[in-house]
Amino acid sequence: MMKKTTKRIIGLLFGVAFLLSVTFPALAAYSHFETGVVSETGFYVGARGTEVEVISSTGTISTSEADIETLRIDGVEVTVTATELNAISLFGYSNFTAGEAVEANRVVYYNTVTEAIYKATENLSTAIGVNISGAVDADDDIYVGIGLATVVADQEIEAGNLIKTAADGRVISLVTSDFSGDTMQAGTGGNFTNQPANDSVTVVSDSESDTQNITIYGTTNGGDGTVTTEVLAITGTTPAVSTKTDWGLVLGLELSSAAVGNITVSETSGSQVITTIAAETTSKGVITVATETRAFNQKPTIVADDATTKYFAVIGTAVDHTALTEKATALTGATPVTLANKYNTITRILVGDVESARTVTLKVGALDATNLKIGKAIEAAAEINDEILALITP
Repeated sequence: MMKKTTKRIIGLLFGVAFLLSVTFPALAAYSHFETGVVSETGFYVGARGTEVEVISSTGTISTSEADIETLRIDGVEVTVTATELNAISLFGYSNFTAGEAVEANRVVYYNTVTEAIYKATENLSTAIGVNISGAVDADDDIYVGIGLATVVADQEIEAGNLIKTAADGRVISLVTSDFSGDTMQAGTGGNFTNQPANDSVTVVSDSESDTQNITIYGTTNGGDGTVTTEVLAITGTTPAVSTKTDWGLVLGLELSSAAVGNITVSETSGSQVITTIAAETTSKGVITVATETRAFNQKPTIVADDATTKYFAVIGTAVDHTALTEKATALTGATPVTLANKYNTITRILVGDVESARTVTLKVGALDATNLKIGKAIEAAAEINDEILALITP
């Protein structure tokens, strides 16, 4: 027998129908296989213990590297080990009743109270497989399968990543040691001074041409840290005053277009300068995170490079892709702070209150529990709702 413990096997196709459609004259001689699959080019791939063994469609053992590497399914390369093959049947599926409308290729779970199938929610440890019936309505029959199946991505996924459930029955990368602790974005503080502390904010430019909008991010004086925003129209060299009169901390400032002149932001009552946005720049106290930086539906951490107890906040999307902003939270110097919420993506870090001498770093959160793994991505996904092949082994 040809031992291929970690051999790349290209083009595995799960499905009893496909298995029955291929003739294997000598297949009975190899009935010791614990599991097996058939590729579209007519090879049988079986697993026994820790071995992966390959038999051609004529029933002979192929020892040709070239033969093995011509196995394909729609040109997709599949990496599989004996351990993964042994974890599943040829193609396991069962018939259930849908408890809600379920789109095709969504990961599902079984509700023991209603005795029905529902779309998996994020970070679910009780998913049982994938809807292979096509779209169904509540009370319809639904077939749930495991093995090589099409699934729907929740965000970008690299081929080969382990996956877990995401909102609405989609899948997302499992946070493994490959991701946990990775830097999402870093930057220095905005060094805002003279915080309003129960006052309005005044904005003025030294150029009449500055008539764009400015977004003020901050907290309410005496509040719980919830971040409030106000969009204020700049009126050139004529001071513009915010409607909100009880700002606590200003955490960040963003312009709708680059400043023409230097724009000064002050607390109104004492006309004390909070900060200045320099000409040709678009923000102050805002670290823009690379487009669609993934947080993997986990709680990120944030840390400074040295002592500080100044406040920060982050803006991003929740696990269901709705907008989500973290409450203003104090840094604890070089000791990481774990955010209170799980995020799908992060778009901005608000560091206006933080000293300019401090570098603040946002990182991917802790490792996911291993019982959240439902399989492995075979193909890559570029964005949400991409359909990809995955090896589903819940």
